[in-house]
Amino acid sequence: MNLVTLTSDYGPRSMYTGLAKAGLLSRISNLEIIDLRHNIAPCSVTEAAYIMLNTAFLFPVGSIHIIAVDNRIRIKHKEILIAEAKGHFFISYNTGIIPFISSENPSRIWVADTYDGDHFHSVSGVFSKAVELILDGGYKKLNPAGAMAETTVFQSPNIQTDRMVGTVMFFDDRGFAYTNIHRSEVENFIKGSKVVIQLTAHDSVDKIVDHLTDSREGSAGAFYSGGGYLVIGIYHDDTRNLLDFTKGSNIIIERR
Repeated sequence: MNLVTLTSDYGPRSMYTGLAKAGLLSRISNLEIIDLRHNIAPCSVTEAAYIMLNTAFLFPVGSIHIIAVDNRIRIKHKEILIAEAKGHFFISYNTGIIPFISSENPSRIWVADTYDGDHFHSVSGVFSKAVELILDGGYKKLNPAGAMAETTVFQSPNIQTDRMVGTVMFFDDRGFAYTNIHRSEVENFIKGSKVVIQLTAHDSVDKIVDHLTDSREGSAGAFYSGGGYLVIGIYHDDTRNLLDFTKGSNIIIERR
């Protein structure tokens, strides 16, 4: 059984999610399709990249990840790309997301096809063909990708002498705030010192816990996602309500 994950901006209640799966399974029968997230903000390559970095590489090696998130760059770049990174395969429009996720030599990115049609029917059509190319090894005969679409997917945190400033990237359905601050960046910054994470003018946390349940109920806690990014959550509540967080809110980490 071949594992395929599906991420899109179709919306959680869209019929196109089902149509995409029908298209895949009608062409390739031995697939297991896992929905990662279908409520990506419309055309948000940033959010899609963040989801991929937090989830894709936790799946078994050999998994195929379809990223059906469109943006205006496709007016110029109409390629459907296949990329290989760390034993995983990614299929996406040429929106700038592939080089960001794969961080690989350009020779590991191939052009599977070109597509100028309806975004909502792409998975059942050209994306399904790309899956077939991966499974039968045909992708190895494809031409390497040339010019990549250029886009700023998301910025790294601003690291200063005595503090690190990151931002809230998105919220999950529980109101947890996911940031652009990676564990490796935190550990390299604090170097064994005590840490204070300033959330608002009046709210802070002084440690990063293994699980949010290690924090006091109703209070903010900090922990790392499966992909290693810092997450701020409130046990049994929503950070948007109690901390007045919004997308783009600053998170400040200081050494003490």
